[in-house]
Amino acid sequence: MSLKIGWLAKTVVLAASSAMLFVGCGDDDREVLVFNECGDVGELSLDGEEADPGEACGPCDRGIVTCDDSAEGGLRCHDPEPENACGGCDELDGAPGAQCVDGGDMGQWQCDGQEAVQCQVTFSNDCGGNQSLPAAPGDACGDCGLGHYQCDGGNAVICAEDPGCPEITNVNATQGSRSDGVRVTWHGSVWATGYRVYRDGAQIANLAAGTLSYLDTEADAAGAPEEVVVTASTDLTDGIEVTWHAEAGDAPTHTYQVEIMYPEGTSGRSDGAEGYRGSDVEGFELSINQGEWVDQGTETSLFVDDADMATVDGATIDVTGSGWDWLALATEEPTIIDADEYDFAVRATTAGGQLSEPGEATGQRAYGDVHYQWSATADGVSEDLDDCDDSLTCVDDNFPGSIVEKEYTFTVFGEGVESASFDLTASVDLLVLAADEGYAEYEVGSTAEFVVSITEAGGEAVAREGVELDFEISHPEIVDGTVPATLVTDEYGEASVELTFNDQAEDVTTTVTANDDPRVSDESVSHGPFDVTPPADDEPAEEE
Repeated sequence: MSLKIGWLAKTVVLAASSAMLFVGCGDDDREVLVFNECGDVGELSLDGEEADPGEACGPCDRGIVTCDDSAEGGLRCHDPEPENACGGCDELDGAPGAQCVDGGDMGQWQCDGQEAVQCQVTFSNDCGGNQSLPAAPGDACGDCGLGHYQCDGGNAVICAEDPGCPEITNVNATQGSRSDGVRVTWHGSVWATGYRVYRDGAQIANLAAGTLSYLDTEADAAGAPEEVVVTASTDLTDGIEVTWHAEAGDAPTHTYQVEIMYPEGTSGRSDGAEGYRGSDVEGFELSINQGEWVDQGTETSLFVDDADMATVDGATIDVTGSGWDWLALATEEPTIIDADEYDFAVRATTAGGQLSEPGEATGQRAYGDVHYQWSATADGVSEDLDDCDDSLTCVDDNFPGSIVEKEYTFTVFGEGVESASFDLTASVDLLVLAADEGYAEYEVGSTAEFVVSITEAGGEAVAREGVELDFEISHPEIVDGTVPATLVTDEYGEASVELTFNDQAEDVTTTVTANDDPRVSDESVSHGPFDVTPPADDEPAEEE
């Protein structure tokens, strides 16, 4: 409370029970203000009733009246003790509604007026009995609260279907396979309410039910990779496969344990699983044959499908024999020269930008089985000599009458081998036209048979059938008989004609010509010259 006093105030008088203030200039106009015990003007009251500070208050007169200028009447009751549950002021022996025992029987406390309670034996427990149960049916029980109470008669309960505290199993921790931490995994429990993870005996995580793994990002990190291991293949025919991986730097090994939390207990900590953090590798760079470094990202392999292949050393084709319609060829076994080797180097890059020392390996493209193929070309037409495949020798016995020369190709190929071909142009032996010289001298009226044969260049007779021959006589008027314009050799390569001389003549010559057969080297051969003379008197003409 505050009070403003003007400059005319003269005297202030204070008393034990009240205070008075006199205002004015003379004795006749003074005004007296009286203050109450709380230092305010006006009468004090509590709940509409006159009261003074310090008096007892409350329903049981156990509180005390105190000044409170914010309360209506300026007073309030401090710490009043409430009435008991029955409406009186005395302390009761029990709370109404609570259980009680009267001679071993269960009951409930009920008010007996305002100042007392009595035990009314009307109680029935959840099992149908009249005694207090140690626990309510259905409540959790067991060391981990996984069982439940069920009635065992009317006044007892037992713990049923209690699995105990199942232990945790299959705890594992990664060992260097992750650079961002150590991943801990385990098999959980359907009754779990949560999991605790421990590293080296100290709890590091408290996880909700259903969580079956934890990434420990606070595990000690490994240093930069100490080594990059590189391998390069030497046994593949389609290229070179290069692989690499970084050997992690040293990282401390930690022991991890996991504990299952149950409603009223835990499984206890599992056996320890050791794990450690991997190297902090960001990516890799690759160099081939000391060339520039090429970023490979996080890839750990590369296949070089354009690597150089093995090559074939030069081979020479030789003719080993021939006839009028066949040709034999041979070549030495070709030499396969191994493909060039490749030098590979790989270095690792760390998240901080450091580079490891490079790892190195040498690779080479391999080659498989080598195969040979022969082919021939004549008059612009090519054919594969399949009977000669994978052989170093070849016999070509397919020479039609119009073909003398062919171009042969010997090809070497195989997996991982750069195909190579070697050429040779070769001809079969030409045939020679030969003729029986006949007799040096004939008589008029005599008959002579002239034989023409086809032989090899070496002089041996061959059965060159079907060569067409022209037959010409220098003095046909002295010859009787039919002289065909064209003769055809028989199956033995021979042709013959009979001529009868009917007049005297000297230097009779017959000429046989091959009709443009490219296989016959001598295009014509002559018979003669022969002399034809009259027969002797009374003597028949005869051949010598």
